Amino acid sequence: MVDMVASPAATQAAANETERRALPIAQVEMLGGFRLYVAGRRIPDTLWTGSTRAKSLFQYLAYRASTPMQAEGLIETLWPDLEPEACVNTLHKAVHFLRQRLNFVTGRDGHELLRYADGCYTLSPDDVEVDAVAFRRALFQARWSQRLGDPGGQRDYLSRAIDLYQGELLADDYLIEWSVPERARLRHDMCGALRERAALARAAGQPHQAALYYRQLVAVDPTGEHGYQALIELALADGRRGEALRLYQRCQQVLRRELGREPGPLLRSLVAPEDTAIRTAS
Repeated sequence: MVDMVASPAATQAAANETERRALPIAQVEMLGGFRLYVAGRRIPDTLWTGSTRAKSLFQYLAYRASTPMQAEGLIETLWPDLEPEACVNTLHKAVHFLRQRLNFVTGRDGHELLRYADGCYTLSPDDVEVDAVAFRRALFQARWSQRLGDPGGQRDYLSRAIDLYQGELLADDYLIEWSVPERARLRHDMCGALRERAALARAAGQPHQAALYYRQLVAVDPTGEHGYQALIELALADGRRGEALRLYQRCQQVLRRELGREPGPLLRSLVAPEDTAIRTAS
């Protein structure tokens, strides 16, 4: 009996096919705006012409990753104002259109990508990669690394999460009802990641790198005082009192305009122990 040995070319082809199948077919960006990519190619928004409800369904299922979502919950979340008799039909139409569109742009059976079992719908997690999901995963891994006493892992995962956060959740569809609390939650998580990453940089004796993260924190949370406080502390430690006063002024202006209040006593004490510098800066 003759052993059949695959040629190197056939072996490489098989390896390439395995790798291709292991990679997600679609990449979904939800942070900073909604974008869909297939095999690295941006899919135009005209894909959703004819069914904005299919787009809404895809966005929500993508954000929920591999979590099975009951049909009743989808209807209640996405279309709460529909008449009861129209709900099921609306969902079925959206599912049908979404499967057609997924088949059109990926060449794959839409039923494989959008699965239904036991009354629940799920997007295939092996085939759809979502930046918001990866962001939450990186934060989880950072917390786990911290618990394990691995500051290097914590640092790397925090950096990964920060890189993924390119803006607020569905910034171009700001009024989608379910996204409002999720947007606030992700923004809160991003602020926490920036504070932690900056603290690690300060502890490692890297004040300039820490300042970069604190500036990002101010951009993400302009009415929060923590970022301003840290930047003022870094400026004062480096002898840059003028910059510290300018940062205080900026914080003061934002808080007055947005919240109608002054900076807290801790922030004031950094630049003006006796309010003298505050009057000079105002």
